[in-house]
Amino acid sequence: MSQVAIVLAVAPAAGPIVGGWLQVWLGWRSVFAFLTVFSAVLWYSTWRTLPETLDPAHRQRIHPGALLAGYWQALSSARFPALVLALTLNFATAFWAYRLRQSSVSPVAAWRGVSPAVAPPAGSAGRTGRRARQARPRG
Repeated sequence: MSQVAIVLAVAPAAGPIVGGWLQVWLGWRSVFAFLTVFSAVLWYSTWRTLPETLDPAHRQRIHPGALLAGYWQALSSARFPALVLALTLNFATAFWAYRLRQSSVSPVAAWRGVSPAVAPPAGSAGRTGRRARQARPRG
């Protein structure tokens, strides 16, 4: 797990640097070419070096019917949707907390997922009231 944490910490810092170098030296299309080649190399190395962990007696071929049966089994259980909902609400809470801290977005507009410019009834009333309290009379 520590190796995964290192990759998750280094990749967001190194990615823009490498992408910027490629863009300056070879143009913006080189970033996409690099990502294509890099992904192909990673896929091939993973395919060739990582062994299958499921023993041969329990392996199944990929059939649409078997996949749909697996989806139905997961979705029809009471535990799986509850866990998915808990995880979804966890990330949604972090996202909305970030959105609500932005000064130009009212809580109602942030809840709707739109900016106040797109939803004037949701956002402009709160913003107008705040600006009216902050405004100083001219004269």
